[in-house]
Amino acid sequence: MENLPDFIQIPHQLIMDQKLRPTDRILYGVIYWMTKLKNEKCFASNKTLTDICGVKSEQAIRGALLRLEKQGYIQRVYKDGKRKIRSEIIPLVVYSKVATNVATVATNVATNVATNVAQNKNIYNKNIKEELHTLFDKEIQTDNLKEKENFLSYWTEKNTGGKKERWQKQTVFDIKRRWSTWLKNSKKWSNDNKQGEWGESVYDLDLDYYKKQTEKWKQRNHIV
Repeated sequence: MENLPDFIQIPHQLIMDQKLRPTDRILYGVIYWMTKLKNEKCFASNKTLTDICGVKSEQAIRGALLRLEKQGYIQRVYKDGKRKIRSEIIPLVVYSKVATNVATVATNVATNVATNVAQNKNIYNKNIKEELHTLFDKEIQTDNLKEKENFLSYWTEKNTGGKKERWQKQTVFDIKRRWSTWLKNSKKWSNDNKQGEWGESVYDLDLDYYKKQTEKWKQRNHIV
């Protein structure tokens, strides 16, 4: 196991941020310790961060990293365009020597954090919008543009709050398997463009109606 820190430092603005969880604050302190006091860079894996933070699962660390990045407190740097191989985590709230003008220091810190939050939210929203389309083009080769459009339109539909797309709410989303299942179901429903299970061809269905029937079929067959 990695050497454990004797102590960690947590910025006060993270303590006051009600959108963060206790694990998020501890994780930031560990990232800052690795960056400023240990290795000059935080290149630790999620497994290592899980052990040092004393949490039960890597999933908790993944959630904490996402919240910290969305709030503008960290930046994750990746070696690949798919954002699978992480090279570094950069803490964006750093400590300064105590100045005589405390109000000026507080204002500068707040400005930096607000800027980081805005920038990270823009990056996050852009990735969310483009991620499934990009993943599809990388993993799937197809000339069936109609089904591709239907598939992406269905899985990128946002929830009521507009924060998550349908595919992001799935516990597991293997795009190749989802696409394969989609085509099989499409063929079954269309039945060579004849009368289908609901008396219509999938190509003639209104998209909203198609989505509703898809959900009903999934519920009947216990598919997540």
